[in-house]
Amino acid sequence: MNSTLNIFTVKTVSFDQGERDPFGFDDFSEKIGAEYLPFSGSVSKPTYYLFVAYVNHFLNTNKSLWRNDKQKREIQIRLEKLLVYCWKSKFSKSELKGGLLGNNFEQSDIDVFTSKGWVIQNAFKIYTDKNFAPETLELYLKRVGERQMPILRDFILCDYKQPQRKAEFVNEIKKQLMKKNSLFNNHRLDDFKDKFKKELIAKIKNRRKDEYFQLLQPYFDYKTFNDDTFWSKLLENPNPKIPFAFLNNWFGKFVSAVDADINLKANKQTFWNEADKSFDKISKQFLSNSKSDVVLQKRMKKSKWFQFNTSENRYSFYDKGNLSEERRIKNLWESYMKRQGEDEGTNYFFNFRHSALLRLIKELR
Repeated sequence: MNSTLNIFTVKTVSFDQGERDPFGFDDFSEKIGAEYLPFSGSVSKPTYYLFVAYVNHFLNTNKSLWRNDKQKREIQIRLEKLLVYCWKSKFSKSELKGGLLGNNFEQSDIDVFTSKGWVIQNAFKIYTDKNFAPETLELYLKRVGERQMPILRDFILCDYKQPQRKAEFVNEIKKQLMKKNSLFNNHRLDDFKDKFKKELIAKIKNRRKDEYFQLLQPYFDYKTFNDDTFWSKLLENPNPKIPFAFLNNWFGKFVSAVDADINLKANKQTFWNEADKSFDKISKQFLSNSKSDVVLQKRMKKSKWFQFNTSENRYSFYDKGNLSEERRIKNLWESYMKRQGEDEGTNYFFNFRHSALLRLIKELR
C-alpha cells in the first residue's frame, strides 16, 4: 500500500459571526487552535480515525458497489451502523460512553440493512477522507482488514426480505467480523494504539511549535495524570510564545469591559484599563491568523450585536426599534458572558481544541 496516501483530516469549523459570537472570537480561536492541534475540537475517538480510513479504502477498492455519491454515503452509514451494532452486542452503554456515535440506540433498534434512521452527525461528516495515520491503516489491513473485505462486500450486497433470515445473516456476519484485532470487536484501538499514537505525536510535532510540544509530549507517556495540571500547563502557561493564556485573559477582560459599557457602569474605565493591559501582553504574531478573517484589536468595532459610538467612546446595543430582536440579542449576550465555567477545563473562554486532545490522550493510554 502506498504510505503517502492522505487518509485523514477534519474540516475546519466556520461559525456564523453574529449568531454565536459578536466579535468573531470563536472563529479566530478555532483557526489558531488548528495551528497547534491537527484535528477538530469535536474529535475524541481514535477508533473512528481508523474506521473512516478503512471504510474509504474499502469503497475505493470496491467501486463496483456504488455508482454515485448517494450510494456511497448509504454504504458508509450501513457500515457505521454495523460497527456500532457489533460493539453494542459486546459492551454496555456505560462502557461505550464517551464519543460514541449512536450509543443512545438500543442494539435491537439498529437496522443495518438501511442507511435510514441513523445519527445526523455521523462519522463521515465529522471526518473526511484524509488522515494523518496511513501507517496505522496499513498495519490494520495487513493484520485483519484485507481479510474482512469479502465479508463486508457480502454484507453490502445481501438483500434479504424475511426478518428471520436477516437476523441469522447479521449474526453470522458479526461472528466473522468480531475477531481479534478487528475494529468491529472493540471500540478502542487496542493493538494499533501505539502505532496511531506515534503518528499523532509526529503530526503535532510537525506543526513546529517547539515550546508548546515540549509541554505536551510527556502527557502521551503518563499512565495517569491530574487533569488540572494538564489544563494549567497547556492553557495557563506564561510563555509569550504560547498564545492560549494571553488570548483567554484578554477575551474575558474585553467582554467584561464591553458589558460595563452597555450597562453604563460607573467604574467602566477600570474594566477597560485591565482589558487594554491584557491586550498589550499578547505577542503581535498572535493578533491575526492567515486562515481567519478576524484581526484582534483593542476595540473590535465590527459586530452584529453592538455599535461603537466614537464620540462617546463606548459600546451599546443597536437600537432598531424591534423589542423582540433586542431581547434576543441581550439573552445571547447574557449566555456569552457565562460561557466561562467554574470547573477546570471549563473556566477558559476557549480551550483551543484541548478538550478533544485530553480525550484522545486518555483513550490512547
